[in-house]
Amino acid sequence: MFRSATGKTPYRYLQDVRLEHARRQLLAASMSITEIAHSSGFASHAHMTKLFHEKSGLPPSVYRASNSTSMTA
Repeated sequence: MFRSATGKTPYRYLQDVRLEHARRQLLAASMSITEIAHSSGFASHAHMTKLFHEKSGLPPSVYRASNSTSMTA
């Protein structure tokens, strides 16, 4: 039922929610990427980095740097 309602498995849905939380934190917070990974529900920095890179095409550090520059300009 969950998949028919959301188009995703519960695991994938939760993963996407966590990645979105991490994305917002990367732009808004001055926390380290490890702190963001843990606050977003990931067990490790490496796991979040791998999934974030797969989804966005950029590692979290590059995403943060490229978007913080455009936000301050």
